[in-house]
Amino acid sequence: MVLLLSVVPSSALTSCGPSPSSTTPLLPSTATPLPPVPTLSVMELPDLLARLHWLGNASFRLDGPPTIYFDPVGTSRNELPQADIILISHSHGDNYSPTLLKRISKPDTVIVTSQVVATLLSQDGVPGQVRVLRPAERTAVGAVEIEATEAYKYQQILSPEGIREPGIHRDTAWKAHLLRRGY
Repeated sequence: MVLLLSVVPSSALTSCGPSPSSTTPLLPSTATPLPPVPTLSVMELPDLLARLHWLGNASFRLDGPPTIYFDPVGTSRNELPQADIILISHSHGDNYSPTLLKRISKPDTVIVTSQVVATLLSQDGVPGQVRVLRPAERTAVGAVEIEATEAYKYQQILSPEGIREPGIHRDTAWKAHLLRRGY
């Protein structure tokens, strides 16, 4: 089974602006397709969705065991379960909240993220065992297998002439996480 959050369908890319030209690839030349993986059966989907909670913006919690948080930010809920695993895609304020991370993380929580965020976690005193992954790298936390993938953001980019144009924002510190099994 694969769980991927924060996915933008390719149709959304073309509906947000002009189609990229054949000279402007959406993915770098080093990108390789993911191997086929088993998918959720129709019978498994309701159980998974019942355990998945939106916390705001790009933040989700998947109840377990293990309890997994994705980019935990922006919740005023007082009672949040402690995290077994936290996945943080990048360091922007809508994806990284040291205040909330301190509430849900414990010394044995595994936090999977980039080197930039790992440095911030240390500076901010967030407890947990930090694992840094680059795109295409994997790690396992118990039975949960996690793979980091490259992530891009479609947005308007300021041209040299000062005109906002549609484009792909590429930031090597951004990534998404695939959960391949064990959740």
